[in-house]
Amino acid sequence: MGFEFDQVQIATLLLDHGQSVITMIDRAMTDPRERQFFLAFMAGLGFQPTPEGTDPNAPPYYSFKIFGQSAALTISEARTRKTNLFTVQVDGARGLTAAGRTTYDWQSKLVFQLSPAEMYQLLAVLERKLPAVKFTGHGPAHDKFMDCKVQDGGFFIRMGQTGRPIIPVPIVPADAVRIISLLYKQILANDTHLCASDLQQLISSMASMMSTSTST
Repeated sequence: MGFEFDQVQIATLLLDHGQSVITMIDRAMTDPRERQFFLAFMAGLGFQPTPEGTDPNAPPYYSFKIFGQSAALTISEARTRKTNLFTVQVDGARGLTAAGRTTYDWQSKLVFQLSPAEMYQLLAVLERKLPAVKFTGHGPAHDKFMDCKVQDGGFFIRMGQTGRPIIPVPIVPADAVRIISLLYKQILANDTHLCASDLQQLISSMASMMSTSTST
């Protein structure tokens, strides 16, 4: 067809314009003049075509770094390897200090990819609805872990793997907000039937259930 738009864009158009959009697409597939008209129509609505042969969900993914005194994290959007769901990946690197200067050993980084369920739990801690959470059993040898807890003035994340030093990084509120924002984005991308307020209610319910189960 010579152009493509993502599914969210097309769904939005169908809701707003109904059958007329389907008719325009059919004509654009066979008539160059109609194709130009359709592209101009889409551009007028603020939509741009995705170049053929590209995947808008392919890497490189959005990411940002959080630095501590002895270690650092890279937080990035990702896709799960087996199910191709949206998720968040956390890479941890130890700090290396030489001549009074600290660098980070990203070549030996520890990679930890959250499951869809773990994204909900981490979000509950970062929104202070749970005091702490720990994820275990990750990696081919099931020997990786990551935990996050609330502490005064922010949060604290630790990552580890059998036989390797712990990677500890404090999280200040400004960085926590960035993680929260990414978690919302990825969870809602998987659960498209939800809105942000639905997700907040679900997080509160889950936190209440988890708190009750640990106290009994």
